[in-house]
Amino acid sequence: HIFLSVPQYNRIFVQIHKWFTFGIYEFASEKYMLSLVKVSSLYENYLLVKMIAYFQSRGYLLVEDKRCVYPVKSTWQYKNTDCKNTFVFKNETNCITLYYQPVIYDSNRSDINGIQLMRNNSLPFFSGNENMNQVGGHYYSPDYVIKVENNSASRYLILDAKFSDLQNVKRYYVKDLAFKYLFSISPIQQSNTVVGLCIIYGKCKSSERTQSAYDKQLPGQAISPIAELLPLVEGISNDAHFNRLDSLMKKIISF
Repeated sequence: HIFLSVPQYNRIFVQIHKWFTFGIYEFASEKYMLSLVKVSSLYENYLLVKMIAYFQSRGYLLVEDKRCVYPVKSTWQYKNTDCKNTFVFKNETNCITLYYQPVIYDSNRSDINGIQLMRNNSLPFFSGNENMNQVGGHYYSPDYVIKVENNSASRYLILDAKFSDLQNVKRYYVKDLAFKYLFSISPIQQSNTVVGLCIIYGKCKSSERTQSAYDKQLPGQAISPIAELLPLVEGISNDAHFNRLDSLMKKIISF
């Protein structure tokens, strides 16, 4: 009687009834969808889809997409993605590979997925729950790596997604990510280059613009490697998003 007479309870009862009419869920088969419940994972997947659409909008043809299973030790915290994590785009002059959550090892493992980068030190680093790094680690796994191949040389841009605001990105994340991805990662071949790091953050206003983490620069003198802070959030048009990505990509590629 209470479920019928009290509107709030009645709405709850209706939703419970709908849930049970769906039958038995097999949650093991829904592992990938359940991972999206975490806001940070949802934002990472949103950016992955956004970047794929971006390259296609700029005339690049998606010629390959696959799921690479990176070999890891049982003691490592890395978990291979349940979705495709390697996307290859081509136009008349360039080949671009977008890697999602790749593994960058402390040795030459470029044969695994074509990433000619390596972790160059085992210096202890601790952030969050990365306990293994207290005694020195063997790999890093950025959220994304973009590789641009042109004339037998490759240029790499490392990207990390943070569903946070600019103040917290500067306060809590920049120095740690700079240590990991600017100081601790090197190209395997001398002809290749790590262009820099871009931190994409999602708690922002539509009026916010991309800025450099280097807030002390001389006029007309660019600092290398780059360290960009790029706001990207829903609520503005795809064109506005893509224009911001244009400004970033011009630092590593000519369209």
